[in-house]
Amino acid sequence: MGGLRKKNNTTPVIFLTGENGEVQNVRALEMGGDDYITKPFGFPELVARIHAVWGLHADVRSRSLDQYIVKIRDLYKRHDLSLDAFHTVHGVGYIYDVKEPE
Repeated sequence: MGGLRKKNNTTPVIFLTGENGEVQNVRALEMGGDDYITKPFGFPELVARIHAVWGLHADVRSRSLDQYIVKIRDLYKRHDLSLDAFHTVHGVGYIYDVKEPE
């Protein structure tokens, strides 16, 4: 994240985390995140946070994100990389959920 901000990339970033500790939340912000939200969370809370990062006129139903996801999936496929941790949540969006080894 810090690298994105150093390159003047202003893409809004919200960290989704299972950690609820102050240290992890502060770290997410220090890495360049605009906000964070801890699991479990409700869709209304996520939308409210997006409206606070992108403004009230943000179209959270925009299909432009879908177009980027198609490009990312194609890139991973061309390089034989796994996207097992990346899932579509129909009617909501996408989630990247890496399972920790037990």
